[in-house]
Amino acid sequence: MKMIWKHCDGSAKTARRPAVLEATAMRCNIAVSLPAVVGPKVGGTLIGMGLTLTMNFIIFSVPLIIAAIATRLIKSENVS
Repeated sequence: MKMIWKHCDGSAKTARRPAVLEATAMRCNIAVSLPAVVGPKVGGTLIGMGLTLTMNFIIFSVPLIIAAIATRLIKSENVS
């Protein structure tokens, strides 16, 4: 499968990547960049509200604990 991209200068570039890989790369980029932007904003807001750093760490650890429990509950028979 060939895709042709047009650049702003009018030239074309041919890539040999399926569209699904492009979508996967975009999702990975969003998954990494979104928490990097939102995390400091939320942390600054919590500190601005007068919460201590200890409470800040506790609040940020709750989603991690939920993710760890959810990952542990995944049933898989074909894992070696």
